[in-house]
Amino acid sequence: MAGGALGPPSPPEVLLLPGGIPLAEFAERVSQWRANGLTLRQTEEAAVNLWEVSSEDLPLLRLAIQLVAASRQVMSFDILEVIQRRLLEGGSVSDLLQSLIETLVIAAAQR
Repeated sequence: MAGGALGPPSPPEVLLLPGGIPLAEFAERVSQWRANGLTLRQTEEAAVNLWEVSSEDLPLLRLAIQLVAASRQVMSFDILEVIQRRLLEGGSVSDLLQSLIETLVIAAAQR
């Protein structure tokens, strides 16, 4: 399974994900679980159950989950930086919203 309905076909190296899970589907599902408050361990268990990941693939699964979690954290800090910068510059609420939207659009376009 090299592609998914959530985005363009995955490059061949994405087949390294446990069970050939499509990258976009994996990242979206893990992000949802983390946003819903699941711990890393609970996220791992949910992934194992959903995608029937074998025990030999657990180290790679854990790494992939940690990378998704870390990228969400980095994105959150980036957004907070934009907010802080705009507030320190004394910008208006509309300037702040525009900056946030621009940051999110750029991040989404890089997917």
